Amino acid sequence: MFKKETTPFSVGAVNGENTNLLKSYYQKTSFGVNSFPKGKIESGVLIKSVKRKNFFRALNAWGIARQTMEEALERGAELLELRIDDGEKLRVPLATAVQKGIVRQFAGFEEQVFVPVKFFSRADGSQMDLFAGEVTA
Repeated sequence: MFKKETTPFSVGAVNGENTNLLKSYYQKTSFGVNSFPKGKIESGVLIKSVKRKNFFRALNAWGIARQTMEEALERGAELLELRIDDGEKLRVPLATAVQKGIVRQFAGFEEQVFVPVKFFSRADGSQMDLFAGEVTA
């Protein structure tokens, strides 16, 4: 599933109920059903705010916490939307992010899934610059 020697995660949602909530990310607090600390889900879209300075240039990819993606899949999300701090919005199907993402864990940080830019499209439908090496505004 992910490109790393790791066991694939299972999606444990049955009839809208989460059977395996990740306690480190979600606790019954004021976040509610469709929000959790690392993003929110609206109409089947995981919305994640990111900063352009955190773009991982070595892989030409955006990194998303693996547990955030697992949680979103459990809750029925089908798309990942990145809202970049400069106003740009990028989308990728979560299935593509899981299949094409590269899992990395750096010392002192949580496991992340890095999804290469070439799999994203702009949320407004406009074309991305594929030759610039990273997403341009």
